[in-house]
Amino acid sequence: VCDSNDVKYSIYELKKLSKNLESSFLYYELIVLVDKSASNEFIQNLNSINNLRILISKTSFNQYEKRKIIALEAIGDFILLTSINELDSINPIKIINNSIKNDSLALQSNGGSSIIEKILFLPLKTLGRILNLHINDNYTKTMVFTRSILNEILNSDYNVLLLRFPPKKFYSSKDIAKTSKKIERNYDNLSDKLSII
Repeated sequence: VCDSNDVKYSIYELKKLSKNLESSFLYYELIVLVDKSASNEFIQNLNSINNLRILISKTSFNQYEKRKIIALEAIGDFILLTSINELDSINPIKIINNSIKNDSLALQSNGGSSIIEKILFLPLKTLGRILNLHINDNYTKTMVFTRSILNEILNSDYNVLLLRFPPKKFYSSKDIAKTSKKIERNYDNLSDKLSII
């Protein structure tokens, strides 16, 4: 997700990601969603990056909705969802390989948070436990989905939420259905709280 206003930084990080993926995988595709207000310079620089597809949104979307749009466009067996602002602090190859090795969802740790952040996050973590969602201050927004997990999440009525806070347990479509029912019962309260993260 393109969430940085710094053109040079964004291009640098995306080029680095492309080179890393190219050195590790035979096939890969980068998908970048940009707002229609993006500069021509930015679009031209994006066009210079190998295997990169640009999606230009004509309307404004929040970060969760942008993740869904990209997830719907992704065609690979393993799908890395991340943001430009997190690229310099993650090891994309490692997290993708973890997902491939375990054939499962892989989350990216942020290396820990401050005591204040932990205290502020406590009610949300409790809510995550109740709803069986990965709501945790120890994880970034970066994650890798297997194709089967991504398909199940995209089929859920709450796919926008689940792409940011996936179920903790994922063994079958029944797990998504159970989680979706819990979310449905608590959705208004949940969406208010989660809009801040």
